[in-house]
Amino acid sequence: MIRFERKPDPQPTLKEVESKRAKQVREAAKEENKQPGAEPAPRAAQTVDDDRLI
Repeated sequence: MIRFERKPDPQPTLKEVESKRAKQVREAAKEENKQPGAEPAPRAAQTVDDDRLI
């Protein structure tokens, strides 16, 4: 009779864990720095006849 045994789950190497963690930290920092409306809207060009102050 044939017996089947489960293989032990392979554990990720330390380098893989560190690289994944570093990537997660970078992405979280990038998301945290994003603020809605942080980018200034482009201003329309002012014509010569328009003498309003900016």
